[in-house]
Amino acid sequence: KWLGFLKFGPSISQFKVNHTITDFGFSPINSGIHKFKTTKVGFMAAVGAEYAVNEAVSTVGIVSYEKFGSIKRTFGSFSPIPAVGESDSIYLKPQYVTATVGMVYKF
Repeated sequence: KWLGFLKFGPSISQFKVNHTITDFGFSPINSGIHKFKTTKVGFMAAVGAEYAVNEAVSTVGIVSYEKFGSIKRTFGSFSPIPAVGESDSIYLKPQYVTATVGMVYKF
């Protein structure tokens, strides 16, 4: 009635980023939002178990880990007269641990 399993493979995800800059200095004109989206391919590994309640119904539990490549962006200044070399950067290394539990009905 029990079935244990492992899953490995590629994973793909789209990331939408809103990067807010707030200047608490002299002018709110130097504040703003940079928006972008990017799609990354990564790696997924999971371990799970399935328990057959009867011939048609079973419960499934899975714990998975996904890791994607880093996301790096550099943005220019919002200032109407930016200083030489003035910029703002972000660096993200997305990785996730996900746990799911559910029921499966087999036709």
